Amino acid sequence: MTPEAVAATVADTIEQPEPPLRVPAGAPAKQVLEARKVAPEDKPFLAVPLDW
Repeated sequence: MTPEAVAATVADTIEQPEPPLRVPAGAPAKQVLEARKVAPEDKPFLAVPLDW
């Protein structure tokens, strides 16, 4: 995702009368938000597993 594409997403969002709380910029962000929507509410959400 280019900086210009992110800037366009931000500009389009702030011009809305009632912008949404979260706006994905690019396919990876859309995938993470969709995964969060279907994740169980009683467990922490991790977009990727942590391997400490």
